[in-house]
Amino acid sequence: MGRRASLAVLFYGGLRISEVCPLRWKDLELERGLIRVRDSKTAAGIREVVTAVPLLAELRAWHSLSSDTRKNSIVFPTASDKPRDKDNYRQRILARTLERAAALLEDRNENPLPQSVTSRTGRRTCITWWLDAGENPRWVMSQVGHEDAGLTLRIYAQVSQRPPDPRIKKAMKRPEAWLREAA
Repeated sequence: MGRRASLAVLFYGGLRISEVCPLRWKDLELERGLIRVRDSKTAAGIREVVTAVPLLAELRAWHSLSSDTRKNSIVFPTASDKPRDKDNYRQRILARTLERAAALLEDRNENPLPQSVTSRTGRRTCITWWLDAGENPRWVMSQVGHEDAGLTLRIYAQVSQRPPDPRIKKAMKRPEAWLREAA
């Protein structure tokens, strides 16, 4: 349960899989469109992530469907209400989703997904979309928990080699509540 919303956190929030699994409802500010990462592999990884509008919509929908939204409850629990670990997530969420997507693409006679899709693909995609939407690399760095803006630019520099896509800029739009506060 919550497969779609958890994948949205990877692709629109840029969180590491190890940051998605332990998320609790108290870590989400659905009114303001923020996700607090309280535990990460680096000090820079402890951060507040501003959600893109599509991610916020997915999280709000998941919140309305969840059976346990108490502050300390896990957002994307296992069937026994425990936090997933990264291996469980890869096997039960990501692998099954990729299998379904592959079958759907085959049924539609469309190109298959690349074989290299992993949980890190979501993070890389999110960073690429933010940069493609024209966000400042230092802001992107703070959102994904990189300690060095150079790392963000070195890894994702290929974005600047293509023309901006207005669809990506629209998809990565920040929530209005956050924009009002930032002004």
